[in-house]
Amino acid sequence: MSFCTFHLDAPTPGAPLAPGRHVLRGWVWPAPGRHIVDVRARIDGRVFAGVHGYPRPDLAAHFQLGHRPALAEFRVPVDLHAGPAVVTLEALAIEGH
Repeated sequence: MSFCTFHLDAPTPGAPLAPGRHVLRGWVWPAPGRHIVDVRARIDGRVFAGVHGYPRPDLAAHFQLGHRPALAEFRVPVDLHAGPAVVTLEALAIEGH
């Protein structure tokens, strides 16, 4: 079983981006019984902290949560250098991994 479901909304994966400041935006949903407490991005050895837990009404409907909000959206501000880069998104569990 997978730890979570991760989706990047913006920017579109594989889209070319100009150097400078960008915000990675998407959502992450934990597997049953799991809890996500933090998100971050790693780019060329640099770590960028994100904020996780923005409400997503569309995901609340999808995951059939009733009136409970899906606190699943994340936003991670990053600074990109010129040239290609590998971006790794990480969701951290309450257990610390």
